[in-house]
Amino acid sequence: MQHSIEALMETLGPRPKAKRVSGTRLEVRFQGPETARELDVFVFSDVLDELVFSAVSRRAAGILTGQWYLSDKPEDTPHDFIEVAAFRDIYPVDNSLDYATYLRRNRGLLRSQAQERVLGVVHMMPDETPVFLEDIFLQRTYFNLPFHIAMFVFGDGSPSRCFAMTDEGHMFEIGFYVVSLRNNDYEEARAEVPVPSE
Repeated sequence: MQHSIEALMETLGPRPKAKRVSGTRLEVRFQGPETARELDVFVFSDVLDELVFSAVSRRAAGILTGQWYLSDKPEDTPHDFIEVAAFRDIYPVDNSLDYATYLRRNRGLLRSQAQERVLGVVHMMPDETPVFLEDIFLQRTYFNLPFHIAMFVFGDGSPSRCFAMTDEGHMFEIGFYVVSLRNNDYEEARAEVPVPSE
């Protein structure tokens, strides 16, 4: 299934202005395998921390949200990229087919809202498990646009994993960037706030 930028624009609406996560107060670290890819994934650390915390005690799935940036001109950005800034609609499941049934019954969940785009699915589980056929089915059926990803987050401390899909429908693992504030940023920000004089 080949996706053209023009077809995506008709489906998704106007393209956000391309920007990258940047700033002197941000720390960015890469996690996962180094693979040749056309999509860079940025995940904010507080989002990832909350997902890991939720995965400790239960198996669940949810929708990743944020913004996507697709470039039709190579000089705009080196790669297309997405910023995962939140998640929603976490639902306890035994497997991905349970979540597919939940999504089928609640079709409105997959609609993007004003300030957020649906970016893919997150699978949360207490310990690391392999990717199963039903995970691929869920991705192909509900999260099959070029910027949709599948994240697997584990509560046992195992590294989180991120997958993308080829145009032919094959899932492959990609690395992703975790974005956080530098350790001393809160103190610096507090020091910059003027103290009212009496």
